Amino acid sequence: MVRKIDEDEILKAKHAHIPRQFSVSCFVAGLLSLPIDDKEFWVTVRIADKEWSTGAPKVVKPKFNRFNAALTANDSFITMPYLNIADIGTVYIYLNFKKKIKGDKRICFWKGNIMEFTNPNPGLRWIELEPDLAIGECKLHHKAGMVGIKLSIHDVTKDGPIDWMDYPTWCQKIPKRPPNIKVRVFCW
Repeated sequence: MVRKIDEDEILKAKHAHIPRQFSVSCFVAGLLSLPIDDKEFWVTVRIADKEWSTGAPKVVKPKFNRFNAALTANDSFITMPYLNIADIGTVYIYLNFKKKIKGDKRICFWKGNIMEFTNPNPGLRWIELEPDLAIGECKLHHKAGMVGIKLSIHDVTKDGPIDWMDYPTWCQKIPKRPPNIKVRVFCW
């Protein structure tokens, strides 16, 4: 069905098509419980149409890769036509692996809501990845791995500029591994 849109309606919707600027701060600490021992993996974070990758890890050990990778000042600003942060919708985190013959593959992923990352002073969060069964490189959920990440997004157009270094979380050193938790189990 084709119909003519009134000029008044076009003018009312024009404010929604103005590109807005968002500031993103992201830090990837490392990966745990990886599907393959002694291999280099890297992490890709995707928000809307923008992707950031960590590159090669600094430390590679069995079932563990450490990155300590953060966004640069040039990469932290993105311009998108969304009215607010909630309209962006979904954040994707991918675990990437390079195969000699078939090239790069995203073998595991995590999908979550962008509203979980609006805190400007977040703590390090360990996210459990899920295997991408369509790729088939990792078939078991408990072997998909965990990524340690700090991620925050800020609407610059609405709330004004932000200096991430004003918040103590972005200035602290990150522990290499998550803290140990003691659990007592009683079986009858």
